[in-house]
Order: sequence, then C-alpha cells, then structure tokens
Amino acid sequence: MAEQSEHWAANSADYQRACLLGGAVGDALGAPVQFFSLDDIVQQYGERGVLDYMPVYGRKGAVTDDTQRLMFTAEGILRYRVASARGEQPDLRSFIHRADLRWLSTQTTTTTGQQRSFLLAERGLYSQRAARDSFLAVLSKSQQGGVTADNQYQFGAGLSRIAPLAVHFVSDTRKFWGEALRAEMFSLSADISALSDGHVNGRLTGGALGILLLGLLYGHPPEACLARIDEQLRPNKDSQALRRAIDHAVELANAQPNSASAAESLCGDSMALDVFSVALYSLLCAEDFASGLVLSVNHSGLSDSCGALAGQLLGAWRGLDDIPQHWLQDLEHKALLDCLAADFLKSPEDPLMKQRYGG
Repeated sequence: MAEQSEHWAANSADYQRACLLGGAVGDALGAPVQFFSLDDIVQQYGERGVLDYMPVYGRKGAVTDDTQRLMFTAEGILRYRVASARGEQPDLRSFIHRADLRWLSTQTTTTTGQQRSFLLAERGLYSQRAARDSFLAVLSKSQQGGVTADNQYQFGAGLSRIAPLAVHFVSDTRKFWGEALRAEMFSLSADISALSDGHVNGRLTGGALGILLLGLLYGHPPEACLARIDEQLRPNKDSQALRRAIDHAVELANAQPNSASAAESLCGDSMALDVFSVALYSLLCAEDFASGLVLSVNHSGLSDSCGALAGQLLGAWRGLDDIPQHWLQDLEHKALLDCLAADFLKSPEDPLMKQRYGG
C-alpha cells in the first residue's frame, strides 16, 4: 500500500488521465454489444466474448453517448473554474447542467443559447450514439440549472458525470483526502446524478461512485474506499438497496472471481445499481486493466455503460501504463480527452484556459 501511495504521488496526473481515457476505452469495448444478451455475445464472438474493439458506428474504437457526455461535463467544470477565477461565485451544478444542454444540442434541434464552446466546434461529437429517449426527454424539459429531476428514473445516465468531478477535486492541490472532502464529493456527485435520475437509488449510486473514484485517484485501495462509502451511506435510511448491491458484488468477487456468470447475475434491470455493481465486481476481480474491462462488458446488461464505469475505476486505480496501447491508439476522440485531462492541470488564469473556457 505504501508503494502504491508513493507511486501515485509521483504520477497523479497519469492516473487522472487514465481515469478519463480508461472510461472511454471501456465504452468503446462495450459499444458493439450494448444491446446483446450474453447468449448473443457468445454466439457471435465465442465463449470468451468480446476481447477487442469491434466495428460499430462505422469504425473500431467508437464511443457512445456516455463518453460524449463525460467530455461535455469536463468542459462544464473547466468553465466553472475559469468563472471562479474571474471572481464570480458560480454554482457548479448549474455549470454541469448547462454542459448537458450543450451536449443535447448536438443530438437534437435544441439550442443552448451559448455559441462559444470548445466542444460544440467539434463536429464529430454531433453523431447520435444510442442515448436513451427518456434521458433526452428529461434534458429537453429541464429549464433551471442544478435542480433535481422531477422523475423516478434510476437508469444511471448521471453516472457519466462523476469521473470529471473526481478529477476536478484531485487536480486541485489545495484539496486533500479527508472526511470533509469525502462529504463534499458525495453530496455533489449525488446532486449531479439527480439532474437526470430523480430516484434515490440513482442519486445515492452517484454519491458512492464519487467516493470510490476520488479514493482510487488519491491512491487508496478499493477496500478502503468501500469502507468510506459505507460511512456515508449507513446513516441514510434510503441506502439499503445500494448497500446490499455493494455487499453482493464484494461477496461474488471473493467467491466467484472473474466469472462471466457472476457478472451476468449482477445485471438485473440495467439500472444504476446494476451498472455500478458490475463495474465494482470487475474492479475487484481484475488482474490487470484488460482482464477487468473484458469482464465488465460480456453480459446481458448495458455493456457500454458498465465498460465505461469499469474503465474509469480501473484507470484510476491501475494507471495509464496498464491500459493496452492499441486500445488507446484506436480510440475515438482520444486527442480531445487528452486535451481535457491536461486542462485540469492548468491554472484557470492561463490565457489559453480563458480563451477556451471563458465564453
């Protein structure tokens, strides 16, 4: 553990980059089979399932709406940083909500009223990548930034917003891993998940994911992060379903590690709890980044979302060097993801940052 912490301290930026890139890699690995049953996957790709990028959306390494929205969230947080540096008192939730609306404008005829945007100039992000109609409808109806969605959805659409938030906190050298930061991360992660998922399970799963990602990025092992998650959840009477799901994933990782049937048993109705459970199981079982990611996408659930979440967790814990280079080389939007990751390390007063995120 000491060696892990020392290595993290010397390579923190790489772990942050690996979190964002790893999520996109997992998204791309799961995208071709996101609507397949496990039987369909085995029939088409063999008993071991998908082991490498397969063509989808006209290419190998293509990402889905999960990664598109992650990038817009990252841009929204960076815009928040620049606004804060100007002496404003911006609300981070509102900035992330407006980032969602900018992404929505790339998928529909909805307009945001904000023409200056680094990512809106990237025409490749206008490709429609199987976003849920219900999620698009929720965003289309949302009017006021930073307000919990008035619905009972728990699809987990908000989970893609969490990784950039974790990178935001870890890249701020004024912050440190402690009770106050964990409470802040849990609250914000839950709130921004609730921008689209109004059900308590969607909100609390976002909070738990926030603590897990934050802890991994600070170099703490998964088991220690899970203990901190339990501290946040235990006082909440609505957290029983999530706590049971976490306990079940941990039990399966101990009793049936690296089992496709175990991952399949966690899929359920492909709600937020199920996506988080599959990703957590894959993290706990992983011998390396690739094995964990393959495990996370070969099942009947939402393979793209599970792969994206598992990739973020595995990247945050195992680092950039553990991600197979050929997956990075063939990844769609890799240059944009690299740019966003690098910008989290820049001062918000940097002229380039003001130009890119000051609109």
